[in-house]
Amino acid sequence: MKILIKAVIFDMDGVIIDSEPLHYEANKEIFSSLGIPIQDVPYSNYIGVSNEDMWQDLKNTFGLPYSVNELVEKQNNETLKYFKKSLFETY
Repeated sequence: MKILIKAVIFDMDGVIIDSEPLHYEANKEIFSSLGIPIQDVPYSNYIGVSNEDMWQDLKNTFGLPYSVNELVEKQNNETLKYFKKSLFETY
């Protein structure tokens, strides 16, 4: 009997690369651009938390004028820059 595999789930974070430092650097950049003092953010509370939950909490705490979706999009764009930069520095 053949079994047809329809999907594979693979978690790359922390398995192949430690991406948390890149996320942290990207988030620090965004926090700075939004006027959020990094020393006022308990960043370790957000490790392993969804981006949406993190930004909802920060939006509520700091009264950010953006939607959670807009903040997540900013984060994704900034994080992608850091990943690309890191990749090119590696090679």
